[in-house]
Amino acid sequence: MLTYNTMRFGTDILTATDSGGGGLGTRQALLTSNDALDATGVSAVNNFVISGSEPSGTKRRVMLKIDGKNYYFNGTTLNEYTGDITVANVLTNGNTVAQLTALSNITSLVGKEIYPIIALSSTGDDEPTIKIGINVTNTTETMTWAGNTATYALPTAEEGAPPTITSITADTECIGQEKL
Repeated sequence: MLTYNTMRFGTDILTATDSGGGGLGTRQALLTSNDALDATGVSAVNNFVISGSEPSGTKRRVMLKIDGKNYYFNGTTLNEYTGDITVANVLTNGNTVAQLTALSNITSLVGKEIYPIIALSSTGDDEPTIKIGINVTNTTETMTWAGNTATYALPTAEEGAPPTITSITADTECIGQEKL
């Protein structure tokens, strides 16, 4: 059950921090992805694919963590952000969904693992939602591809016995030379 003045995030690959703050009735959260948008081994990052909603009275802003540094886009240029990563700073300095989806042929992201940093804020009853992906192209022939899944913490088994994974199923799709 949720307590008053908090946001709940049904995610398993994000670290969520509820900052509360901002005054009575304002809910803010900072989400840092533990799973990268993988642009390693691709020839081009075509664009961002972002869905979700930003109802009236809410905000969604995004920064990117690449090679241990934080970045935002100024127009089409990727700029390093050297300030602290807080909800307020990402809401102030991060990119809007419109700014990110307007980008195309994003050469600065080719060959990188990209970790989204998302700040969400709501002053009303509605909550913002967001889902971020990238559309990539690979023009070189690839015979194999290895991907890492998110890291999941297994519950502690009773009496010190290690937990058992009974099955894992990969849900993948490949169309032509594009990895989805």
